[in-house]
Amino acid sequence: MLATIGPFVRSLTDIETNVRLVGQLRTLAVVSAPASSVRGPLGRAARDVRATELSQRIWETIALDGSLLFLSAQYEMTTRDLLGELMRRKCSMVSTYGDLPEPIRNENARLIGELLRSGSRDPNVDAMKVVEDFVKCNRVGRPVIVYFHGFASHDRNLSPNELKRIMNRAGVDTFWPRIGRDPSVQAQFGCSNETDAITAVHGVLSQFVADRNGISHRGPSYQTVGLTVLLDYVSFFRCLMQALADCLEAHLLE
Repeated sequence: MLATIGPFVRSLTDIETNVRLVGQLRTLAVVSAPASSVRGPLGRAARDVRATELSQRIWETIALDGSLLFLSAQYEMTTRDLLGELMRRKCSMVSTYGDLPEPIRNENARLIGELLRSGSRDPNVDAMKVVEDFVKCNRVGRPVIVYFHGFASHDRNLSPNELKRIMNRAGVDTFWPRIGRDPSVQAQFGCSNETDAITAVHGVLSQFVADRNGISHRGPSYQTVGLTVLLDYVSFFRCLMQALADCLEAHLLE
C-alpha cells in the first residue's frame, strides 16, 4: 500500500511548494527597492513580476484554488487506487472465487449488475470483459477476479461518510475506529483517544470537501481559501493517507 500512496505523498510536497511560492510572491509585491537593484536581468524580471502582482490579484485565486482542486483530485484518485490494490490482493490470497467472503461476492455481483444497467463513466471499462470474468469465476473458480473498478468507484466526493461506505463495501469494517486508533492521527490532532481523533478527522475532511465544492459551485460570497489553511490540509492528508494505507495493510493480515 505504501507504493500506492507514494505519488500522492510526492504531490503533497509539490502542492506545499506551490502554496509557499504564493506567499513569497506576496512578499515580493510589497518590497520596495532602489532603482539600482533593477539594472540586471534578475532585477528587471523581479520588477516585472512585482508590477504584475500589483496590477491584478486574480493570480492568487487561480494558484490557491487550483492547488486545492488538485489536492482533492489526487486524494480521490489515490483512494481509488488503494481500493483497487486491496481487492487485487484479496483475490490473490484465495485459491478459487468461492473462497472469497460471501459479502464480497454478493457486492461484486451487484456492482456488475449496476454496470450493465447504467454503464461506466470510465471509457477504459470493458463491460463484456467484466461479465466474461464473472462467468468464468462462477463456472471454473479461477483466476479469481472481481470488478475492481466497481469496488473503487464512487459518485460523490469522498466525505467521511462516503469514504466509510466504499471501505465497508470492500470488506473493511469499523473503518473509522481503525483510523481513530492510529497513533499518528491522534498525534496530528493532539488527541489521546479514538473518539476525539475520529471527530477531529471528520471535521477537517468535511470542511475540505465543503471548500472543494465552494470552488466548483461558487456564489457571490465565495472567498478563496488562505495559505495557512491549504498548508494545514497538506499536513492533514500526509497523515491521513499514511494511516489509511496502514489500515488496509492491517486488514489484509487479519
